Amino acid sequence: MAPQPTEPRRLYSMRQVCILTTLSESTIKRLMHMGLFPKWHRVTPGRRKAFYADEVDDWIANPPPFDNPPA
Repeated sequence: MAPQPTEPRRLYSMRQVCILTTLSESTIKRLMHMGLFPKWHRVTPGRRKAFYADEVDDWIANPPPFDNPPA
């Protein structure tokens, strides 16, 4: 029996993530740099980047504490 094809992972653009999280682009980039937000992934050979929707949805459901950022 052939394996079942899996659904491709949904992607969010930076604009969509800003709307969903109510955070600005600069705040999201700062949180990514600090390791407190999911990283984006290159989706084309050019400059196009996107976030995996499941990672962002998990972050929204369980955001890290912002009072003690990692060193």
